[in-house]
Amino acid sequence: MRTAAASAVSAVALARPDSRRLAILGGGFQAVFQVEALRDVFAFDSVSVWSRTAETASRFAAANQAEQASSVAEAVEGADIVICCTPSQEPLLHASMLGAGSHVIAMGADMVGKRELASDVLETAALITADALDVTSRVGELQHAPDQLDRAVGLGDVLTGRSTGRNAADGLTVTDLCGLGVQDAAMAQLVMSRLTD
Repeated sequence: MRTAAASAVSAVALARPDSRRLAILGGGFQAVFQVEALRDVFAFDSVSVWSRTAETASRFAAANQAEQASSVAEAVEGADIVICCTPSQEPLLHASMLGAGSHVIAMGADMVGKRELASDVLETAALITADALDVTSRVGELQHAPDQLDRAVGLGDVLTGRSTGRNAADGLTVTDLCGLGVQDAAMAQLVMSRLTD
Protein backbone atom coordinates (compact mmCIF):
# COMPACT_ATOMS: atom_id res chain seq x y z
CA MET A 1 0.00 0.00 0.00
CA ARG A 2 2.74 2.42 0.95
CA THR A 3 4.58 1.97 -2.34
CA ALA A 4 1.37 2.34 -4.33
CA ALA A 5 0.57 5.57 -2.47
CA ALA A 6 4.03 6.91 -3.35
CA SER A 7 3.42 5.98 -7.00
CA ALA A 8 0.08 7.80 -7.00
CA VAL A 9 1.73 10.90 -5.52
CA SER A 10 4.43 10.73 -8.19
CA ALA A 11 1.88 10.33 -10.97
CA VAL A 12 -0.29 13.20 -9.77
CA ALA A 13 2.76 15.45 -9.55
CA LEU A 14 4.48 14.43 -12.80
CA ALA A 15 2.18 12.60 -15.23
CA ARG A 16 0.03 14.55 -17.64
CA PRO A 17 -3.32 15.27 -15.99
CA ASP A 18 -5.14 13.88 -19.02
CA SER A 19 -3.41 10.46 -18.76
CA ARG A 20 -5.81 7.74 -19.90
CA ARG A 21 -3.69 4.63 -20.47
CA LEU A 22 -1.81 2.76 -17.74
CA ALA A 23 0.71 -0.04 -18.32
CA ILE A 24 1.91 -2.35 -15.56
CA LEU A 25 5.04 -4.47 -15.92
CA GLY A 26 4.67 -7.24 -13.37
CA GLY A 27 1.53 -9.00 -12.24
CA GLY A 28 2.12 -9.77 -8.57
CA PHE A 29 0.53 -8.35 -5.44
CA GLN A 30 2.35 -5.01 -5.81
CA ALA A 31 0.82 -4.54 -9.24
CA VAL A 32 -2.67 -4.92 -7.74
CA PHE A 33 -2.00 -2.13 -5.24
CA GLN A 34 -0.53 0.03 -7.99
CA VAL A 35 -3.60 -0.23 -10.21
CA GLU A 36 -5.95 0.47 -7.30
CA ALA A 37 -4.00 3.54 -6.22
CA LEU A 38 -3.65 4.97 -9.73
CA ARG A 39 -7.32 4.37 -10.55
CA ASP A 40 -8.19 6.46 -7.49
CA VAL A 41 -6.57 9.52 -9.08
CA PHE A 42 -6.87 8.97 -12.86
CA ALA A 43 -9.79 8.01 -15.09
CA PHE A 44 -8.07 5.38 -17.22
CA ASP A 45 -9.66 4.15 -20.42
CA SER A 46 -7.41 1.10 -20.39
CA VAL A 47 -4.89 -0.79 -18.29
CA SER A 48 -2.46 -3.25 -19.85
CA VAL A 49 -0.29 -5.77 -18.02
CA TRP A 50 2.77 -7.79 -18.95
CA SER A 51 4.45 -10.40 -16.80
CA ARG A 52 7.26 -12.86 -17.49
CA THR A 53 4.74 -15.65 -17.12
CA ALA A 54 1.58 -15.53 -19.22
CA GLU A 55 -0.37 -17.23 -16.44
CA THR A 56 0.42 -14.42 -14.00
CA ALA A 57 -0.50 -11.74 -16.54
CA SER A 58 -3.73 -13.56 -17.41
CA ARG A 59 -4.74 -13.92 -13.76
CA PHE A 60 -3.95 -10.26 -13.08
CA ALA A 61 -5.84 -9.09 -16.18
CA ALA A 62 -8.95 -11.07 -15.25
CA ALA A 63 -8.96 -9.85 -11.65
CA ASN A 64 -8.18 -6.20 -12.41
CA GLN A 65 -10.09 -5.36 -15.59
CA ALA A 66 -6.87 -5.14 -17.57
CA GLU A 67 -5.67 -6.26 -20.99
CA GLN A 68 -2.94 -8.91 -21.11
CA ALA A 69 0.02 -8.03 -23.32
CA SER A 70 2.39 -10.60 -24.81
CA SER A 71 5.45 -8.32 -24.65
CA VAL A 72 6.75 -5.29 -22.80
CA ALA A 73 6.56 -3.25 -26.01
CA GLU A 74 2.92 -4.21 -26.53
CA ALA A 75 2.03 -3.39 -22.92
CA VAL A 76 3.54 0.10 -22.98
CA GLU A 77 2.46 1.09 -26.49
CA GLY A 78 0.52 4.32 -26.15
CA ALA A 79 0.74 4.27 -22.35
CA ASP A 80 0.70 7.60 -20.55
CA ILE A 81 1.90 6.07 -17.28
CA VAL A 82 4.12 2.99 -17.01
CA ILE A 83 4.62 1.23 -13.68
CA CYS A 84 7.55 -1.19 -13.39
CA CYS A 85 7.23 -3.58 -10.46
CA THR A 86 9.23 -6.67 -11.35
CA PRO A 87 12.26 -8.35 -9.74
CA SER A 88 14.22 -8.05 -13.00
CA GLN A 89 17.99 -7.94 -13.07
CA GLU A 90 18.11 -6.92 -16.72
CA PRO A 91 16.55 -3.91 -18.45
CA LEU A 92 12.99 -4.51 -19.64
CA LEU A 93 11.95 -1.03 -20.72
CA HIS A 94 13.76 0.92 -23.45
CA ALA A 95 13.23 4.54 -24.47
CA SER A 96 12.18 3.52 -27.99
CA MET A 97 9.12 1.79 -26.48
CA LEU A 98 7.82 4.94 -24.82
CA GLY A 99 5.62 7.63 -26.30
CA ALA A 100 6.13 11.35 -25.89
CA GLY A 101 5.05 12.63 -22.51
CA SER A 102 5.08 9.27 -20.72
CA HIS A 103 5.63 9.07 -16.99
CA VAL A 104 7.56 6.00 -15.80
CA ILE A 105 7.55 4.82 -12.19
CA ALA A 106 10.17 2.19 -11.43
CA MET A 107 10.12 0.40 -8.11
CA GLY A 108 11.42 -3.10 -8.80
CA ALA A 109 15.08 -2.13 -8.47
CA ASP A 110 15.31 -2.09 -4.69
CA MET A 111 18.48 -4.13 -4.22
CA VAL A 112 21.95 -4.14 -5.69
CA GLY A 113 21.86 -5.68 -9.16
CA LYS A 114 18.13 -5.32 -9.81
CA ARG A 115 17.16 -3.27 -12.85
CA GLU A 116 14.10 -2.60 -15.01
CA LEU A 117 15.08 0.45 -17.08
CA ALA A 118 17.59 0.57 -19.91
CA SER A 119 20.09 3.40 -19.59
CA ASP A 120 18.50 5.24 -22.52
CA VAL A 121 15.27 5.72 -20.53
CA LEU A 122 17.14 7.77 -17.93
CA GLU A 123 19.33 9.47 -20.53
CA THR A 124 16.35 10.73 -22.53
CA ALA A 125 14.19 11.68 -19.55
CA ALA A 126 13.45 15.37 -19.25
CA LEU A 127 13.14 14.87 -15.49
CA ILE A 128 14.34 12.13 -13.13
CA THR A 129 13.01 12.05 -9.58
CA ALA A 130 13.58 9.65 -6.71
CA ASP A 131 12.14 9.21 -3.26
CA ALA A 132 15.68 9.23 -1.82
CA LEU A 133 18.62 9.96 -4.11
CA ASP A 134 21.18 8.50 -1.73
CA VAL A 135 19.27 5.21 -1.65
CA THR A 136 18.39 4.96 -5.35
CA SER A 137 21.98 5.71 -6.29
CA ARG A 138 23.02 2.56 -4.39
CA VAL A 139 20.15 0.12 -4.94
CA GLY A 140 17.68 1.72 -7.38
CA GLU A 141 17.78 2.40 -11.10
CA LEU A 142 20.38 5.13 -10.61
CA GLN A 143 22.93 2.52 -9.46
CA HIS A 144 23.18 1.61 -13.16
CA ALA A 145 23.35 5.21 -14.42
CA PRO A 146 25.60 7.15 -12.05
CA ASP A 147 26.16 9.75 -14.77
CA GLN A 148 22.48 10.75 -14.41
CA LEU A 149 22.60 11.28 -10.65
CA ASP A 150 23.62 14.94 -10.89
CA ARG A 151 20.46 15.87 -12.74
CA ALA A 152 18.06 13.77 -10.64
CA VAL A 153 15.99 15.55 -8.00
CA GLY A 154 14.11 14.39 -4.95
CA LEU A 155 10.40 13.79 -5.44
CA GLY A 156 9.84 15.67 -2.19
CA ASP A 157 11.60 18.70 -3.68
CA VAL A 158 9.15 18.68 -6.60
CA LEU A 159 6.20 18.34 -4.22
CA THR A 160 7.34 21.27 -2.10
CA GLY A 161 8.25 23.48 -5.07
CA ARG A 162 12.01 23.50 -4.43
CA SER A 163 12.48 21.80 -7.82
CA THR A 164 10.53 22.14 -11.03
CA GLY A 165 8.31 19.25 -12.08
CA ARG A 166 7.04 18.48 -15.58
CA ASN A 167 7.59 21.50 -17.80
CA ALA A 168 6.46 20.14 -21.18
CA ALA A 169 3.61 17.85 -22.18
CA ASP A 170 5.87 15.79 -24.44
CA GLY A 171 8.76 15.30 -21.99
CA LEU A 172 9.52 11.89 -20.52
CA THR A 173 9.51 11.85 -16.71
CA VAL A 174 10.85 9.05 -14.51
CA THR A 175 10.45 8.37 -10.79
CA ASP A 176 12.67 5.81 -9.07
CA LEU A 177 11.11 4.52 -5.83
CA CYS A 178 13.02 2.42 -3.33
CA GLY A 179 10.92 3.12 -0.24
CA LEU A 180 11.50 5.28 2.79
CA GLY A 181 11.26 4.40 6.45
CA VAL A 182 9.19 7.53 7.07
CA GLN A 183 6.56 6.17 4.65
CA ASP A 184 6.36 2.97 6.71
CA ALA A 185 5.99 4.99 9.89
CA ALA A 186 3.23 7.13 8.37
CA MET A 187 1.36 4.04 7.15
CA ALA A 188 1.65 2.41 10.58
CA GLN A 189 0.31 5.57 12.20
CA LEU A 190 -2.63 5.64 9.78
CA VAL A 191 -3.47 1.98 10.46
CA MET A 192 -3.27 2.49 14.22
CA SER A 193 -5.49 5.59 14.10
CA ARG A 194 -8.12 3.72 12.09
CA LEU A 195 -8.01 0.76 14.47
CA THR A 196 -8.61 2.97 17.49
CA ASP A 197 -11.38 5.10 15.91
